[in-house]
Amino acid sequence: MKLIRLKLCSDFRGIKKDFEIDFFNVNTNRNPADFNPYCFVGRNGSGKSNVLEAISNIFYHIECIYLNYKPRGFEKTPKSIKGFDATQCSPDAFELEYLIPVNWNRNKDRIGVEDLNWQSKNYAQIRVTKVIGERPLLEIVNYEFYKGIDRYPDRILAKQILPEIIIGYSSGENEVLSLPFFKMRFIHFDEYSDILTKRYDYQRPEGRMIYVDNQYSQTILLANFLMQDKKYLKPFTDPINGIGILGIEQARIILQKHVYQKYKNEVIETFSTEDQADKFKSQVELSTLVRPAIDRLIKCCTIHHEDEENLVLDFWVDESLKTAFKNEFASPLDLFRTFQVLHTLNLYDVPYQTKNDIYNSNSLYVNETVPVLPSHKRVFRIKDFTVYKRGAEKTLLTKSLSDGEHQFLHTMGICLLLRESNALFLLDEPETHFNPDWRSKFVSTLKSCFKIDRSSLRDILITTHSPFIVSDCKQDNVKWFVRENRSGPKEVNINTYGTSIIKLMNEFFGKNRQIADLSWNEMLQDLRSENVNELNESLSKFGDSFEKNMIVQKLNKIIIDKGLEK
Repeated sequence: MKLIRLKLCSDFRGIKKDFEIDFFNVNTNRNPADFNPYCFVGRNGSGKSNVLEAISNIFYHIECIYLNYKPRGFEKTPKSIKGFDATQCSPDAFELEYLIPVNWNRNKDRIGVEDLNWQSKNYAQIRVTKVIGERPLLEIVNYEFYKGIDRYPDRILAKQILPEIIIGYSSGENEVLSLPFFKMRFIHFDEYSDILTKRYDYQRPEGRMIYVDNQYSQTILLANFLMQDKKYLKPFTDPINGIGILGIEQARIILQKHVYQKYKNEVIETFSTEDQADKFKSQVELSTLVRPAIDRLIKCCTIHHEDEENLVLDFWVDESLKTAFKNEFASPLDLFRTFQVLHTLNLYDVPYQTKNDIYNSNSLYVNETVPVLPSHKRVFRIKDFTVYKRGAEKTLLTKSLSDGEHQFLHTMGICLLLRESNALFLLDEPETHFNPDWRSKFVSTLKSCFKIDRSSLRDILITTHSPFIVSDCKQDNVKWFVRENRSGPKEVNINTYGTSIIKLMNEFFGKNRQIADLSWNEMLQDLRSENVNELNESLSKFGDSFEKNMIVQKLNKIIIDKGLEK
């Protein structure tokens, strides 16, 4: 997908009504399939993350309206004032436009009008409008280009024009961004549990929102290194531009047995009287619906064994094991989605009331209300996961990698898995744990993860305080957030692409010095001196910088003025 415009028509967090932000300009000849991430830059508290939150909330709200499955007690009813209400959203009034690739038949009467323009491609332009007290209205703006397509889509068509996947990531404690994604996780589990206990077929979670956090770190790495072509793994393996992980040595997957869910009453009623009285026949093992996927993992593993409590799969990675995975799974993304479902099963122990509280929550502390299972109670977990790392004498446990390395795995890994998807990436300060070199290479490495073609569109929104990120983004794609600007981002008047870090620091953060405050203040104190010896001592105190030249200049002036040249 490709965002075009967002306007908030009601107050939202610290953002005031009528705040508007423009993205892709449909009136230009720029190709929406080109790699051009959006960079949200500005001081802390200027509203950058709030825009990501608003977008994630909007898509969560629309997604919930059109879900085929909704958990019991999820929606508001005349008997309950709590619950999801299609007419109430946060933000509660907005306009959102975007492009999405479609496979609809073109209207031949219209073909040729724009055959030299990107609009000749099968990109539907979607507008979502919500006013206070009403449901969002979905509209296909360029519907006349498609044969038999209505301007206002029905339920089936609406699901076709939503983003394929929405990815959320935050390096810090930004709970407001993660909240809609956590809600969707619980919907995924309730959907699975309900289908399981009603004996229906199950494919994969219907909801499209995935929040990438620590629980996915190992599975992202596994899916990429087990199935991705080597040429795409350079962001991980490259000694200069990558993280320096050369491959996986081994990994162990442990699946807990004997975690049960009770069949729904309507299913139990079909049992014989004897079976209804049998506790074990009235329940079903939680992993039953993913048993086909587990069987495929068993076919791939090096060795497996079972005991009373667990099924243990050991993977010693070599080329034959990778070949086995490629035979059993359609793609790296297919393997990752399998792991996603297995992760979801770990929510089985969350009480019904806690889930309902989360569904209805606007809390900034949702993570604190989600109980974390101890390792031995989880249905799915990974242990003894070791990797080959450049420069290391021995293989390393993935848990021993640094925060920056895990952050790299999260961001680059998920982008690599979704390299051909029509996805929306909401990345909140994804480079905070990176060293300056990695920050300078972040956007170029990100670009290398994606397949650039005309059949898919993706949009990447990055909030940052790093001038390195800004320097690799086009001027039109840099959105400058300033607290005093209530109507939208401040206009960027410099060409940011390839601009020096110092100039960008001065422009966006008002930092016209190249040194930090402590040394600067001490330098100013020393500059008050008129004593040649004291100024000479000051020169030896500070490292090289443009500011240090001020001491040199003053010292030279005193020497000349006092005739001390000799």
